[in-house]
Amino acid sequence: MKEQKPIDPQFQIQLEAEFEKLTSLPSDCWQTELEKRTDLTEKVKSALLELLKAHDTMPIRFMDSEVIREMYDQTNLKSDEDVASTSPPSFENGTLIGSYRLETEIGQGGFGVVWLAKQVEPYEREVAIKILKLGMDSRAILKRFKVEQQILAMMDHPNIARLIESGTTRTGQPFFVMELARGLPITKYCDEKCLDIPSRLNLFIDVCFAVNHAHQKGAIHCDLKPSNILVVNTAKGPLAKVIDFGISQVIQTPKFLLTQVVTAEGQILGTPDYMAPEQFYSDKATDTLSDIYSLGAILYELLIGKPPCCSEEPKYLSQERIRRGERDLQTPSEAFKKYKAADRIAIARARNSRTQEIQRRISKDLEAIPMKALRNKPTERYSTVIGLLNDIRRSMSNLPIEARSQSKLYSFQKFFRRNRVAVLAASIIIFSFFISALFSSHQASLAQNARIKERELRLHADKLSDLAKESESLAIQEQMDAQERAYLADMQLTAKSLEEGNLRESRRLLNQYSKGSTNRDLRGWEWR
Repeated sequence: MKEQKPIDPQFQIQLEAEFEKLTSLPSDCWQTELEKRTDLTEKVKSALLELLKAHDTMPIRFMDSEVIREMYDQTNLKSDEDVASTSPPSFENGTLIGSYRLETEIGQGGFGVVWLAKQVEPYEREVAIKILKLGMDSRAILKRFKVEQQILAMMDHPNIARLIESGTTRTGQPFFVMELARGLPITKYCDEKCLDIPSRLNLFIDVCFAVNHAHQKGAIHCDLKPSNILVVNTAKGPLAKVIDFGISQVIQTPKFLLTQVVTAEGQILGTPDYMAPEQFYSDKATDTLSDIYSLGAILYELLIGKPPCCSEEPKYLSQERIRRGERDLQTPSEAFKKYKAADRIAIARARNSRTQEIQRRISKDLEAIPMKALRNKPTERYSTVIGLLNDIRRSMSNLPIEARSQSKLYSFQKFFRRNRVAVLAASIIIFSFFISALFSSHQASLAQNARIKERELRLHADKLSDLAKESESLAIQEQMDAQERAYLADMQLTAKSLEEGNLRESRRLLNQYSKGSTNRDLRGWEWR
């Protein structure tokens, strides 16, 4: 195999621009248009014809990353001199590959075929086998196939489909055997089972644990989406399985590092609705924060039934850049409000709830979590999957979350929601104490006022008593003065009667004041 030449950046840019122009025309006009273009070299025309032929015969399936890889590898990394143009042999039901018997073809991509197979020895079980097509052995494809095997070999987690073994067929085709996950995409499973939001969050938490395990092993999935997360029924309940590490990267291991998720002609490796903005640029390497963005998009869809972008599957990178530059993501509650009434009702029923309840549940905390994961700037997202996972758990437990500002009012609201009964009971007790204290204070105030009133009345009574005594004294004094005046008047009359010789009258007047005749002895010196 010859040494591969690096692709000229200017040649790549020219191909992208011309390819976009041509694909905007009907396919029957492509050949005529190319013949008119005298400004294009034969090399450019030949490359464009290869791309257009592949584009015309390939279904538009952006979610199948292998289809995109086939176009990229065959037109840019693989020449006729490098790899023989042999057609891949077709496998049939019952074909034995090692100890595995092929039964049913599950799916087929650009360079690989996945089969349902049965292991016949040393014991029987169903597995999935991924086989590289014969002829698809360019360096890039072999490298990606090896990377996928390497990543699966590192995984040991119940929520990741594990690698069983790998090898080569008799025709020289690499293959590897995986655990078979018979399940539905997580969003479809949740809708068919009418799982409520807490149940969906619990499944999503399992997915987060799986992705975190991959990150700890140094792997980035790069294509997380509902169809790559299957939910299977087990005796212990539903179990989420992360599958398809076909375009993943192995970080911390330069030997396996693959940074390109955009092909030379602008095609995208991945699914646009779930891809982080940085994944749309061929000159930017992705990291674990890109997977966090994808998890945010999946969580967004689990909550309200649709992913955050709902793009029209743009065919080329330039269109996607424009679209993402012109559109800001709506929060789940804002997007849900704009759905048609029938859609809102259907989505609510699939969550075993009502539209008002869905609107209430997703507002504030729960919608802040995916919105933080979906930030355009990677540094503004959760730094780890565990951070995202912990926020979901804290939200479910009515604890403050990282995605929202930690004001005192917000912290109190969360405390109240998770301790509603205790807070209400304490509030009733405190209120009772307050009312009791208020009543006691009121009674004490009344008693104090009564004591003050009593004291005032007593003082007033004392004053009246003193006044009465004083009046009595004055009356006695006046009586005494009157008696003295009457005595003096009688003494004058007695003296006058004596002068006139009226002894009888004089005796009568004097007898009035004899000893014991009055309460008070008024006689003075004149009686001596």
